[in-house]
Amino acid sequence: MWALGTVRTTGVRAGFAAALALPLLLSACSRGGGETSAPWLTMPSQDQHADRYFPFGPGTTHTDATCDDCHGGFDTFARFECRTCHSDQTQLGGIHSGMVGYRFESAACYTCHTDGTAAGIDHTGFFRIGAGSQHATAQCADCHVSPASRSVLGCAGCHPHTSATTATEHARVPDFAFDSAACVRCHADSQVDTVAGHLPFRVDSGPHQGLEGGACLECHPAAQQTRPWAADFAVKDCLGCHTKPVTDPIHVSTGSYAWTTAACLGCHDDGSSVDHVNLFPIALGSAHEAATCSECHTNTTDRTVLGCAGCHPHTAVTSATQHALVGGYSFASPACVRCHAESQVNTLAVHLPFVITGGDHSGNDGGRCLMCHPAMRADRAWAADFAVVDCLGCHGRTETDNEHVGETGYAYLTSECLRCHPAGRSD
Repeated sequence: MWALGTVRTTGVRAGFAAALALPLLLSACSRGGGETSAPWLTMPSQDQHADRYFPFGPGTTHTDATCDDCHGGFDTFARFECRTCHSDQTQLGGIHSGMVGYRFESAACYTCHTDGTAAGIDHTGFFRIGAGSQHATAQCADCHVSPASRSVLGCAGCHPHTSATTATEHARVPDFAFDSAACVRCHADSQVDTVAGHLPFRVDSGPHQGLEGGACLECHPAAQQTRPWAADFAVKDCLGCHTKPVTDPIHVSTGSYAWTTAACLGCHDDGSSVDHVNLFPIALGSAHEAATCSECHTNTTDRTVLGCAGCHPHTAVTSATQHALVGGYSFASPACVRCHAESQVNTLAVHLPFVITGGDHSGNDGGRCLMCHPAMRADRAWAADFAVVDCLGCHGRTETDNEHVGETGYAYLTSECLRCHPAGRSD
């Protein structure tokens, strides 16, 4: 009797436990779940379901979907049915017209619509296939070659390339790989970037010619936030190659220097080293050897903006006095470097035998520097070329021809003017 009583007691306890557990199971399986509900046993919460399988509930395409809508016809949640709601085969066939691989089957639905979007695959945020794009006529199966995973691509299936020809086309791209994932990483918008499109930073000349040591994805290592499989070419990185221990000593006297990509491109916007030998002398022994970059280049975003007056002890008044014999003078940095492109100060003695301190070309009387020397240098477009002289800008042809009537060998040329008038005098 004792043993039988024990058995009966155990059975009662088991039945009582089952009765208590039933509401918990129902709660765990209830639609919604959430963090405050009982731990799920046979079904995840909405959040868990979205993370692992398919989003449903408020704010999703399947707002009113219930468990039974998708899983009610089966004895396991591993199976599902889309056609409970999406039952119009004719309508769906029309929507998917031309889509290779389309089938009116739930498994096929889920292959392409893993996030549950009912309006179709919106490629806007992925890869351009809309009207007018280069891939407007492409079929789904042309690119998505694996029915099991839409992330598996087959670019080479349509593009008439082989590994050899594509490698030739990408000869200047050291990190090139004949792989579809590599294709879309660099051509995420179906674009083919040109050398001209890379300007002002040059990859066809200078230190980065042929991308030697500067592979595309080394200079542009970041991925797009919305498309992590695609390179973000708007993000640049100079520091991957130009390390701080090497770069810091080179810029030890550069006042505005900072080891940042933005600072690098601020001074090296074309990718070249700043070689002042062919710009403006700042080397040892020159008048500006002690100058720092920021003293001359006062605008951090535009290195062509200069501030000569910041260092030179001149004011508009004193500088004007020093240039009293220079017609066309102005107190402005572009005017300074136009006439002093080598940091030189031309003396009156240098100007001989042509005299500008007396006679017809004395002072400002028709003898403005840039009227006699109007040409710009070929190597520095911002600097006057004082080796080029022009007499004809002031001395008109009619007047000059009349003055030389009957003179053998006369020609209306600057070279002929200076041949007969090397000192600039009319006598």
